[in-house]
Amino acid sequence: MPSDLRAVLCVHSIHKYTDEPFTALTPDTVFNISRTLLSQLLRDAAPFGVSKAYCLFALAKQAKALGANKLARFALERLATFKVPAAWQEQVDLFALSIRARPPADADELQPSCFRCQTINALLNQGGDKCTACGHPFVRSYVNFELLPLVKFTPARDITPTEAVALLRREPPPRKPSRPRAPDNPWGSDGPDVQTLSLAGDAQAAENAGILDPDEPFTKAMLDFEPTGRFTATVASREMLLTMDSSDVFIMQWSTGARPWEFYRNMLPDVPVVLCHACNHFFHEEDWELAMMDKGRCPFCRASADTSDAGSSATFPTGRGVPMSNAAPSPIN
Repeated sequence: MPSDLRAVLCVHSIHKYTDEPFTALTPDTVFNISRTLLSQLLRDAAPFGVSKAYCLFALAKQAKALGANKLARFALERLATFKVPAAWQEQVDLFALSIRARPPADADELQPSCFRCQTINALLNQGGDKCTACGHPFVRSYVNFELLPLVKFTPARDITPTEAVALLRREPPPRKPSRPRAPDNPWGSDGPDVQTLSLAGDAQAAENAGILDPDEPFTKAMLDFEPTGRFTATVASREMLLTMDSSDVFIMQWSTGARPWEFYRNMLPDVPVVLCHACNHFFHEEDWELAMMDKGRCPFCRASADTSDAGSSATFPTGRGVPMSNAAPSPIN
């Protein structure tokens, strides 16, 4: 269970949702927050003041509303092992009866896909908020807690942060046009009397949809991993850094020099992302801009627009995602 402000925000939102008659949170947001919390709470002991029952109750309600019937059943079964408030009991019993009349399956559109290995994941991973195949931690927008198309990587050991930023700032080669999407029919024809059935995995489907470019060096290295569930960041060589567009790369810098910088690449450039450099949390650009227009501060850490120094391909004057403050960083020994 994360011990920083992220956990406090999630728990506060769930308690407001369950205790107050009205909420400004959308069903999707409550659903995502509940899953994010329970991915840690079901594995570890809950910290003082954090109720697993509240999270399970919120998850069961929203899973049922969104069509995640299998997950709703699981949440209700786990909730039955807790002592729930008397005001909930009748509603929980009705949920348990009504959910049995539905097919025990989750809606396909709700199941998350890992942007590192393209694996379709279950709605709730009790081992943590990460991919079950490659172990890549899910990166979420800290407004609606939706998954962001960000993949973590690290420069090679012989590349200093200063050189990495310099390589990213170089003009990248022109992007190849997206390949036309392949038909949904997996059967193909290799001749007048030959038919083939494609059994390629999710990576092949992503390539056909134009999401991945298998000829790019970084993509090749990213998809080359052992499916053990333990995450190992992709190592980016100088060749890979030169082929990246800096508007797609984000760098987390920490106030302490003991913690190394973290590099992330946006695998879907059409989905604009913002990184607040005051709290190092990511946001959908639309959510960030709405918060800036409404409050003039970060929606998570409440840093002002002047101090948050947010970065995205749309907000930097150079049109690049690597922040200007990173132009000449001190090397990490």
